[in-house]
Amino acid sequence: MLKSNCGKHLKVGISNYPEKRIRQLEKATPFCFNVIGIAKMDGELCRSIESRFHKDYNSSLLSGFDGCTEWILFCNDAVNEFKKLGA
Repeated sequence: MLKSNCGKHLKVGISNYPEKRIRQLEKATPFCFNVIGIAKMDGELCRSIESRFHKDYNSSLLSGFDGCTEWILFCNDAVNEFKKLGA
């Protein structure tokens, strides 16, 4: 999970290589962000959880850059739920 420095957005996404993916996002994302945490889990479970986050929380409706569709509006509930996953 990533949090925009402005505090308005969270990113929930899947990657087999999170460090590499974060470097890619740092170059592509038009704003700065920090890593809240990385949860390691089975791929099928991970996809299910990611899908639920994007269904249950409001999209930031961003466009025009790599990973833009995975940003949701900041919500403490989403952060707390993510942290319960062991991140």
